[in-house]
Amino acid sequence: MNVSPPQAQPAAPAAAGVQSAARVATARSSPALIFRHRWYWIALPCVVVAGVVSAMTWLTSGPAAPSLSGADDEVIYQTVGVMQVSETSNTWTPHRYTATVVPRRTSRLGFEASERVIEILVDEGDSVTRGQVLAKQDATVLQSRVSAAAASLAQAEALLAELIQGPRRETINAARSELVRLKNQVKLAEVTLKRQKSMRASNAGSAQEYDTARFETAATRAAVDSAAHRLAELESGTRKEKIDAQRATVDFSRAALQQAKIRLKQTVLRAPFSGKIAKRLGDEGALPARGEAILEIIESDQLEVRFGAALAIAAGLKSGDIIPFTAANQQFEGTLAQVSARLDTATRTREVIVNLSPGDANSVVAGQTVKIEFALPSNQPGFWLPSEALQPQVRGLWSVLVANRNTQPRTSSVDGPPAVQTLTQRPTVVRRDVEVLSTWGSWSRVRGTLSAGEQVIVQGAARVSPGQRVETRPVQLTPPWKNSSTVLGGPHQVTQFPATTPIKIDSAAREVR
Repeated sequence: MNVSPPQAQPAAPAAAGVQSAARVATARSSPALIFRHRWYWIALPCVVVAGVVSAMTWLTSGPAAPSLSGADDEVIYQTVGVMQVSETSNTWTPHRYTATVVPRRTSRLGFEASERVIEILVDEGDSVTRGQVLAKQDATVLQSRVSAAAASLAQAEALLAELIQGPRRETINAARSELVRLKNQVKLAEVTLKRQKSMRASNAGSAQEYDTARFETAATRAAVDSAAHRLAELESGTRKEKIDAQRATVDFSRAALQQAKIRLKQTVLRAPFSGKIAKRLGDEGALPARGEAILEIIESDQLEVRFGAALAIAAGLKSGDIIPFTAANQQFEGTLAQVSARLDTATRTREVIVNLSPGDANSVVAGQTVKIEFALPSNQPGFWLPSEALQPQVRGLWSVLVANRNTQPRTSSVDGPPAVQTLTQRPTVVRRDVEVLSTWGSWSRVRGTLSAGEQVIVQGAARVSPGQRVETRPVQLTPPWKNSSTVLGGPHQVTQFPATTPIKIDSAAREVR
């Protein structure tokens, strides 16, 4: 009987062990079993934290800085426009005012007669000339008054002419004949009285007849004397006093006629000066009171600009100065006519009157608002900069960016002995705090930590920040007082911005647009 060797017996248990290991490996590779494993939940948060830390470290470190020993030409620098500033105390201070265009003359026209309006010949906006008929009233009543006054004057003048001419010859001859007749009656009365006296003495006549003859004789003699004086008066002519009185009557009648004609003339309304009708306040058929306005006229071709200036500013203005102003986005110039000698107690200003030229008067209208801007000499120190170079800061302050070319020593971090390199190839952006003193158009006058001779960034300041190195190029800008017509105040000379010193730009450097 053959007996098997003892080494062959453990074969079955070994095969079973292999199968059990295979089942365990299969179970561990299953996703459901892996998620249930406790080591998975411990390792997963650690992996996530490690990844976040690595990402932040990479972002904050950024790309490797260029070696100090290398050339700067390999770096692309932002290009900005700079302007070198200079401080001066002999400059100009701008002044701005809002004013209103007004006509030199404005009139509200009305009739002086209280009659009914029968015709208005113009309307609002119509141009009229001096003396042109604008409106009419009913003149029937006033015309009759003129006729009556004319008749009264004619009567008075005729009587005056008669008095000056004196009595007619026929009147004088009649008076003379009357005197002769009365003298004859006196003779007859004297004869009759003598006869009655004789008859009375002989008692042939009565006392009554004697008295009648006596008194008739006396009356006849008185009549002769009266006729003689009358004849003398006629022969000497009219008395001077009577002629003078009649002359006064004639003058009174003539004045009455003139007054009636004036009243009649006042029924026609005429333009007192050339201009335009601004308002029509009445219509035909109205019965306005005496002096009540029905039309308003303005002198449209003679316009003025009036504004109030402080005492110190008004003292620097003089007649003949050219004052620029803006109306409806158009530039105009006026001539300063005068400065009021009286101070307005309400505004504490003096009124300044500026005359517009006839050509400009056609481009603006009365009542239009204009902006006046001019400059006067000032000794206040400061810098003029373009307003676009200013950046707002807190508490009402502003700042500007300066391209600072001062030497900044820096130690190299490369291996080996320490070395210092001077970075003068590119300027560094530095902030300067300033205060705005005044503005003029697109320019501002500032003062603060800015120093004379510094290169102020006037173009591209929004694309850079302090501490950044930049490429610079000079910029030549026109100061706001380039137009001499805006400058007032005498022989002071404006110190212009000096030309910027050209800066050499390496040909290898490139400009970022």
